[in-house]
Amino acid sequence: MGLLVFFAAVAMLSVLVAGYQDTKTEEYEEVLAECAPGGVLVYGADESAPPLRFVDEDGVYKGVVVDYVGQLSLELGIEISAVPYKWDEAIDALKSGETDLCDMFINSEREKYFVFTDPIYTLRTVMVVRSGLDYTMQDIHSMRVATQKGDYANWYMKMNFPEAELVYVHDVGEGLEMLQAGNVDGVIGDEPVVSYYAGKQGCNDKISTIGTSLYEEPVCLGVPKEKAKLVPVLNQAIKTINEKGQLEKIQQKWFGISTPLITTRSGSAVANLLGIVVAAFGFAVLLVQLNNRSLRRQVNRRTSELAAKNNELQLIFDQMPEGVILADGEGKILNGSYRFFSENLMGQKLEEGIPCSQFLRNFCGNPQCNGFCGDEKVCIIADTMQKEQPVVKKVRTADAIYEIRSVPASFPEDSAGSSAVLLMVRDITLDEASSQKLLQSSKMIAIGQLAGGMAHQIRNPLGIIRTQSFIIRSSHRDDEALQKSLNYVDDSVKRASEIIDNVMNFWRVSDDSQVEVCVRQLLESVVLLQEKEFHSAGISVEIRCDQDLHLVTSEDALKHIFHNLVANSVDAMENGGRLILSAANAGGFVEMICEDTGCGISEKNMRSLFNPFFTTKEPGKGTGLGLYIVYSEVEKIGGTIEVTSREGEGTSFLIRIPQGQVKHEQ
Repeated sequence: MGLLVFFAAVAMLSVLVAGYQDTKTEEYEEVLAECAPGGVLVYGADESAPPLRFVDEDGVYKGVVVDYVGQLSLELGIEISAVPYKWDEAIDALKSGETDLCDMFINSEREKYFVFTDPIYTLRTVMVVRSGLDYTMQDIHSMRVATQKGDYANWYMKMNFPEAELVYVHDVGEGLEMLQAGNVDGVIGDEPVVSYYAGKQGCNDKISTIGTSLYEEPVCLGVPKEKAKLVPVLNQAIKTINEKGQLEKIQQKWFGISTPLITTRSGSAVANLLGIVVAAFGFAVLLVQLNNRSLRRQVNRRTSELAAKNNELQLIFDQMPEGVILADGEGKILNGSYRFFSENLMGQKLEEGIPCSQFLRNFCGNPQCNGFCGDEKVCIIADTMQKEQPVVKKVRTADAIYEIRSVPASFPEDSAGSSAVLLMVRDITLDEASSQKLLQSSKMIAIGQLAGGMAHQIRNPLGIIRTQSFIIRSSHRDDEALQKSLNYVDDSVKRASEIIDNVMNFWRVSDDSQVEVCVRQLLESVVLLQEKEFHSAGISVEIRCDQDLHLVTSEDALKHIFHNLVANSVDAMENGGRLILSAANAGGFVEMICEDTGCGISEKNMRSLFNPFFTTKEPGKGTGLGLYIVYSEVEKIGGTIEVTSREGEGTSFLIRIPQGQVKHEQ
């Protein structure tokens, strides 16, 4: 019995794991589709670092890493195009988003722009000099060193040997040529690359390294922060490649059993080194060097750990639905949600070091932002630091409404702690729109109830008038003048009753049930309700619709749609004009058009026409919800809406609604 329970548990666990893996696979496919909309990722790196990556004489980009990227492409199930660059241009291409991937060492400068995967391989970098010269690490400070522009080595040298003079070369081969000619004192390069070029130039016996290596670091794939979602996907593929031992196979293809190494010292150099080791002073120097090397390794290891933590933090930032900005006490940006702001700023990037107020002004894009990020006296950051408590403000941009919450924070770097501010930006446009829409619905319900009460009160005297008219008419059948006057009275009573019925039908509280609607009657009821506005504005109205045109839909939604469209048309024709409401059968659909000869809509405003709270009217004359409600209601009943307009000529809204199953009377 116990075994049966155990195997059942194992089977259930297998099903759960399989389900989880399927879910992760679907998520990864969605990420790849989002980050590579054309179905291709682009890997761009150095063109002249053989055998790691280089353009061969036949013009083919190849090498260890290029083969590795090919394996990565197979694991991901997506094409990865490998493109060669000069090293500094490769970094710039990744920053600009021209490429998606590049293998590199991690440093603080690169962390500003990129996030990184797990390591894909470890690489040793060496400093080579002419043989016979007993340089030590301390000598590097006064050396003239050849290095590739944009390489990690440049940053490393500035951090550790700032006095050294750097000479930028195209590749390590050019650096070795300058070394042999005596134009530089040393050359920095990755060990396999130096070995390749030294063998090609036949100078292996003419060069040696300073120490065992300059540094030995893990190499990761760098990804632009805007595409941080790629990192978990790439990490999974890297893990699979490592488990299959593909990297070892690729290395064996290019290097054989092991990577070729450069001889570190000649025989005389070793003898000299042993002599120095015997000497007390030399021994002390060696201890210092060993200690420094140990410290560097610890620093590098700690740097890698911090980089990994920073990547995790950045991934968390970029997965949050809100935008997050961390600013220091002076209001300068330290970090933030790169993905959120790139999507909401049409590609504009959040950059570290720039004033937060400047960025927020760009984000908002209108003068109303000065209330929280323009004038330093009322800046939300300064306000937060002064009050030492959270501050919440709202701002309306051209297309949306955002809530900005500012919270005081601190860095416990010293006893006092360094001041900082955490800003959280949330898009509350739909929340505000839903609230306003609910408020408007409540108002309409109240108006409907009021209209019902008024209709009841008005119908009573109308009934009395109709009864008295009948009595008078019956008593004075021979008086033609009186009969004519009574006809006017009866017609007016009938018209008043029709108006009451129309108002009641329009404002009646209804649900979203589907009913058969006579389209012409609905359009006539909408026109009747706004008849006074048409007359006051000098607008002529024409309805083009057959009496027998019906469709099955939500009558309440259709009323709201045309009420808002007609109201907009009236506002657009302040100096009079013509309004045409038409409807016709179009093969399973009913096409309904609201066309006016008003002022029209500019191309700039057409893009934001259906956005909530977007309005071109003066403050107090429009909520910006009319066309948003129209769009929402059209979608709700399964229809589509299109708009065409020309400034100064007029606007036309075309609505296509499924006709539904209409029942015709036999």
